[in-house]
Amino acid sequence: MTRQAVYQHRRRQQERTAQEAAICTWVRRKRQKHPRMGTRKLWQEIQGWLAQQGIRYGRDRLFELLRRAGLLVEQSRRSRRTTFAGMWRCPNLVAGLGGHSTQSGLGQ
Repeated sequence: MTRQAVYQHRRRQQERTAQEAAICTWVRRKRQKHPRMGTRKLWQEIQGWLAQQGIRYGRDRLFELLRRAGLLVEQSRRSRRTTFAGMWRCPNLVAGLGGHSTQSGLGQ
């Protein structure tokens, strides 16, 4: 590896780190107003700012950056509601039959 390549690599790494820090700062400021804004919408809104800065950043790369920085919004789990307590109940049809019951378990 040449000396030139080493210095070019260092310079590119420093530029990339500075760009990522600037993007994370922008995302934090945006999330102060809109804490649940997702990455895809952030990416759409950041395009103008990135163009002004001369930075090219794709959606997947932004996802990776926000994941590394811990800035991804956690997805809310949707829970299924299968029963609705207190709505109505079926009447007990067996209670009024009387007689002697020989049932000792289920299914008899």
